[in-house]
Amino acid sequence: MWKKKFTAVLLIGSCIAGSFCFTGCGQEDTFDAHIEAGRTYREEEAYEEAVDEFTEAIAVDANVVEPYYLLAQAYIGLDDTESVYETYDTARDLIVTTYDESDGETLLEDAGVLYEEAVAFYYEQDDVDEAEAADAEAAVRLSNDEYQALQAIREEYENALAEAEAEAAAAAQTAWAQSYADYLENEGAWDAYFYLIYLNDDDIPEIICGTSDTENPKGALLYIEDGQVKEVDMWYFADYVENSGYISWSYDFGGFHSEAAGYYLDDTGSLQTVCAYEIDWGHDPDWLTYTWDGEEYTQEEFDAKWDAEIRPIWVSVASAASEGADRMLFLSSDGFSTKAVPEHEGETNAFETYSSLMEYLNSVTAE
Repeated sequence: MWKKKFTAVLLIGSCIAGSFCFTGCGQEDTFDAHIEAGRTYREEEAYEEAVDEFTEAIAVDANVVEPYYLLAQAYIGLDDTESVYETYDTARDLIVTTYDESDGETLLEDAGVLYEEAVAFYYEQDDVDEAEAADAEAAVRLSNDEYQALQAIREEYENALAEAEAEAAAAAQTAWAQSYADYLENEGAWDAYFYLIYLNDDDIPEIICGTSDTENPKGALLYIEDGQVKEVDMWYFADYVENSGYISWSYDFGGFHSEAAGYYLDDTGSLQTVCAYEIDWGHDPDWLTYTWDGEEYTQEEFDAKWDAEIRPIWVSVASAASEGADRMLFLSSDGFSTKAVPEHEGETNAFETYSSLMEYLNSVTAE
């Protein structure tokens, strides 16, 4: 987009007449001959020949700006970015040195054109640092009218960048829905209910789902990381604090076995396990076993580990909940929970069937 906008800017040199100073008539004729030949080659897209001619012109008189920006244009035609940079560097050094050594009395002819094309090229490369450096040089050396042309280029670049960012943001607003729809369609119809929640502090929702089958209680959290849908299993009971990143679940298997896990979803979409444990009560209290991340502990060790690593986290989460965050039990044994998840900015977020969720996701994608 940016490149197209500046094609005309980078090629204006062919339409601008330069003023030259020479030490002799023969030298002037030779210089002019190289410039005109180079322009002809460039118009014919014979860029290598154009480079040769403009280089010869610089060899005749290296203190004239015009052949430098014409040479840069020819290198652009060859996609030789490195040589474009080198050419603009040499020309800028020439302008700055000549101006400074004359105490501001001498500004080489076509300096404004050179800076205008160089800055446009730097922005085309998204090289904001170099564009700003050239802009700073020009600000203290060009006339106000010439410098205004650079300001216009910078404003156009910033507007184009803002437009591109807005388009990307708009696309991201619907991309998540397409990702979830594709994932769920690939998995097949789920006999489950679904909630859209905002677990971390970005604009992409997560999906929590659970079956209403009390014989096979199961749930899952779907989230997006690096553009890909990820899934982590959960049992019925889950708590979360909106926008905090924290979510946990637990389940008691008939009083004989308990499991629980806690996770943290950061703002990059990366899910981290902050705790996971199992307690097997067996049929006799003497048979109690405690397992944390697959490693067995005594009850005392388990309690100590919980107090040291988990309790501080969940105390802070509970505190956040007490200050207005929405912490709730939203997957319950009676199937579709009567404790509705709060709406996020008026969005629909509770779906009793797979088909109703898919209909919603497809409607978001179509926006």
